[in-house]
Amino acid sequence: MTEWLIASLLLLAVSAVYCARNMVADFRAANISAGIWGAVSLAGPLSCLALALTAVLLSLYYH
Repeated sequence: MTEWLIASLLLLAVSAVYCARNMVADFRAANISAGIWGAVSLAGPLSCLALALTAVLLSLYYH
């Protein structure tokens, strides 16, 4: 079970880094609309990571 949690968090982190890198590249290339969509796509993995971190911390607190 722990392996799935670690693998999922790792994939979310890789996805967040990929989205952030492409978003920055789009803003630097003056492609504002693509950069805004990159920011929206970055919100997905970051919100999942925040939720997972909250769940793990709450689990540790109540355990």
